[in-house]
Amino acid sequence: MNTSNWIRVSYWVLVGLLLAACGAPGGSDVPEVDRVGTRVAEDLAVAATLTAAVPPPAETPAKKPVEPTAAAPGPTSAPADTPVPPTEAATEPPTATPVPAPTEPPPPPPEPTATPILIPVLPVDGGGDQTPNLRNNRPVNDGRNIAFPGFSQAQISNPMVFRDRMVFQVEVFDANVGTKDGDGIENVTFRITGPSGTLVHERTENNAGYCVFGGGEPDCTVWVFADHGYRWPDGEPITNGTHDVEATINPENGDSVTWMWSFKVELPGQQQPLAARINGISVQNGLYVVDFGTSGFTPQLPGQHVHFFFNTVPPEQAGVPGSGPWILYGGPSPFTGYGVADRPGDATQMCILVANPDHSVQLGTGNCVGLP
Repeated sequence: MNTSNWIRVSYWVLVGLLLAACGAPGGSDVPEVDRVGTRVAEDLAVAATLTAAVPPPAETPAKKPVEPTAAAPGPTSAPADTPVPPTEAATEPPTATPVPAPTEPPPPPPEPTATPILIPVLPVDGGGDQTPNLRNNRPVNDGRNIAFPGFSQAQISNPMVFRDRMVFQVEVFDANVGTKDGDGIENVTFRITGPSGTLVHERTENNAGYCVFGGGEPDCTVWVFADHGYRWPDGEPITNGTHDVEATINPENGDSVTWMWSFKVELPGQQQPLAARINGISVQNGLYVVDFGTSGFTPQLPGQHVHFFFNTVPPEQAGVPGSGPWILYGGPSPFTGYGVADRPGDATQMCILVANPDHSVQLGTGNCVGLP
């Protein structure tokens, strides 16, 4: 009991005793005052005993936490309610299984390289046995040929015919230097003459690929007729008929060689001009055998025909009213009208021109070829 409660109890006990004393009957021998004081003292003693003040509990200082004592070394058992994980027997670490390296996907196949379509060079002048080292790796005409990139096999003919575009190239190396296109080659010069014998295009190519209109690194320039107003790079008009090509190959060392061939131009809607040309000359049994061709007509007598003559005769004298001499011809190739014995001493070539039914000639419609 706390102090305040104890005071209250003592107060009411004292009040009760006083009231009892005041109402008690007289007649006792003990003086009243002493008897009251004694009783009060007794009651106080009893009250004190019964209601002894209990001092408030002193605050207990917080106990300092006890540091755990390190257990003595040695085996100890785990508490009963704590599961002990099973002890695994020591084992060798697993051998690492080699993981194969990821396989690289195979590279995509290279895009096929367009292989130029080839035709033999007809004829070849200055090649063959004279310069066998100047050639290419194509198995055509001993490596002396013309390549036509961008044309299909179905578009190739002999002679070649160009109708809307033109492209060709010379692949060549000097086998004494290497076997790659351009090895040991200084340059290649192209010359094209038209049906009238006029030079219509000339170009010197210094880069391997050797394309008639440039390019070749890697693709040749294609000459599309309509894109250029049907004119050659030098401005000459492109006309129907047979054209001659000379490709002069100049090596870094040694003699040059000229490859020659011919092609035709056939423009849709354009009338083909009359033309004649000598393709080659040989000797058989003392006669000149002249391989020739015509365009725009078929030689016949009477009618449109051709005149053959040696280059000692000026072209304007090779038909009426000229003095000649000439030989008129209206049949198929070859022409064999001249013998070796008919050759003038200073003649070096035989020539051909288109002749009219009246035996006059059309200048610029033929060519001349060296005599064997």
